[in-house]
Amino acid sequence: MDYLKIIGIDRNDITKVIYSHFHPAHIGWTSIEKNGKIVLTFPNADYYSSKNEWDFWKDETEGLISTDPLRFKKLLEEKIKFVKDREEIIPNLYVKYEFGHTPGLINLILYIDNKRIWFMSNVIHSDIQFENPYWNFSTDNNGEKAIKTRFHIFEDLSMPKTIIANGNLIGEAFGILTKEEEGKYKYESYTK
Repeated sequence: MDYLKIIGIDRNDITKVIYSHFHPAHIGWTSIEKNGKIVLTFPNADYYSSKNEWDFWKDETEGLISTDPLRFKKLLEEKIKFVKDREEIIPNLYVKYEFGHTPGLINLILYIDNKRIWFMSNVIHSDIQFENPYWNFSTDNNGEKAIKTRFHIFEDLSMPKTIIANGNLIGEAFGILTKEEEGKYKYESYTK
């Protein structure tokens, strides 16, 4: 929220919020306290998620690592919009289903200037997984599916004119991927 203020954007000006998935680090900012009430941080926004992700977080025994999503689902019930694979949310911005880390994880692909920028959320958690796609993290809901998803997406990400945007890659959030040999890929910073 402080960053939005610094760049002159009011929380009431945000019109779209897209959830990659419902782990706490990705939804923790959904609500704020205002006048003693818990309210949506961005009251004028439409909120987007896959239906698989929404349905997965259904009671306190589900959800792998946290029950936080249950608190937010009540706030979102009237606002949530379910997106389909390859659906265009705004011009040139498309949803891509990438299940495995969670049952409903989505990524986003932006087509601009004859390039694709692939906003990748938690398909990988470290750049070492490019060289070792078989390695899972403890928060992957379905390890086998997560591995299959990585191999599938790495093939796609290694295509020409594809830029990766990933906040999990410390210091190298933007990069390109090249296939070195079967099952191994090399990630390099994108600096252009």
